[in-house]
Amino acid sequence: MSPMFVPSMLLLLAWSGPASAQDTRIPAVEETAAPVVAPAPRPKATPAIWTVSEGTEAVLVEDHRVPEVVLIVEIPVGTYSPWMIAQHGVEAWELQMYDADGALRARADALAADLSVYCEPRTCTLELVALKRDLAASVALVQDVLKNTSYDKAELKRTDQGRKIGWKGSQTDPDFRLSQTTARLLFAEGDPRLLPYEEPTKVLRDPAALAAARDTALRLPGRRVGFAGDLTRAEAEAIAATLLPPVSVEIPADIAPAYVDVRADRPTSHVETMDNLTQIYFALMRDGITLEDPSYPAFLVANHVLGGHFFSRLYVSLRHEGGETYGAYTRGGGAATASVYSLSTFTRVENKATTEAKLRGVLTTFHEGGITEQERIEAVGYLQGSELFDQQSPYNLLSTTLNELTLGLPPGAFAEATQKAAALSTEEINTFIKAHYDPAAFSLVTVEPAP
Repeated sequence: MSPMFVPSMLLLLAWSGPASAQDTRIPAVEETAAPVVAPAPRPKATPAIWTVSEGTEAVLVEDHRVPEVVLIVEIPVGTYSPWMIAQHGVEAWELQMYDADGALRARADALAADLSVYCEPRTCTLELVALKRDLAASVALVQDVLKNTSYDKAELKRTDQGRKIGWKGSQTDPDFRLSQTTARLLFAEGDPRLLPYEEPTKVLRDPAALAAARDTALRLPGRRVGFAGDLTRAEAEAIAATLLPPVSVEIPADIAPAYVDVRADRPTSHVETMDNLTQIYFALMRDGITLEDPSYPAFLVANHVLGGHFFSRLYVSLRHEGGETYGAYTRGGGAATASVYSLSTFTRVENKATTEAKLRGVLTTFHEGGITEQERIEAVGYLQGSELFDQQSPYNLLSTTLNELTLGLPPGAFAEATQKAAALSTEEINTFIKAHYDPAAFSLVTVEPAP
């Protein structure tokens, strides 16, 4: 029972409705109730990190409150890697649990285990959530998935068709087209940060070639095995030591993505047209700062005030005051590399001029006047509350730690950024806003109905 719920529960039990003249209940003996004291907050767990073998690191967040275990296998290559693209490594990784006869998925179902495999820009991940009593069988399942060579050809075909359908559908989505256009204006041709907005490649349907690509990726140095929940360090060490093959001494030359400097010749405005559109989509965009930028803590506060919540500057101006839109928000910024940062919204075609003027006006006012002390206090409270959510479960803490290590940051870097943000004065944040939010640095991109 939540400690915050206890006092209201006691009041409810003590009150049974209004007394009447016919009330014959025996009056309760008055007693001095002992004060309800909330338990002390649970100390934040500290992830244990150790070297399993050459090229392999392990992370453990031990927590025995719930009989559940999380196991994560992460390899240091993802969708931005030229090698992964050429070798069809994404489908090799994401479809490896689809064996021809469905035995692997049947075993997962029988264990009531949540098993997923997915790729992100810099990593590919296998993630398992299972009951502690099923740990041995669940680990054996993971080992068999990582050794599977029997890719289901029917699933390969379905995935290929799904990519085609998804791409075709994205071309009719104005929000996707807006993101695609802003990315193309910011990044030069060949930059891997454009890949999410390009037509996907055809799925390779050769099980042997897919298994070979997966096996090569598995042997790359820089692997991590993560554990969270109801297991000990000794149990985690035993599993980690037998889970993966030895790393390879031969590393493909084109494993790492090659980033290109962002474009310096962006136009001040750009219009993208679409058929069958009744609204206009806006993005005032520029390149965003990175995680390692010294101004990142100030950005966290400024971004929240400008477009990070329902009563942000953008929401108040464009939704609450004039009703130009249902949504107004900021996107991007604060990534490992430069990303598109934008103030975005949408409105009816006939309301274009008013909405554009308001969007630009919010940015100009923000740049010239900065934020107030009250806005700083509220933003810091939000950031600190969000940080607590990131620590509320062993899974949250494990995921955060793995993400920090993948990005080359020390464990606890995100929490430290929040602490630094909280320590900044309003004047320091406004100095950052004056430098970063200059309207002259932003370009206006719109997706509009075709004439």
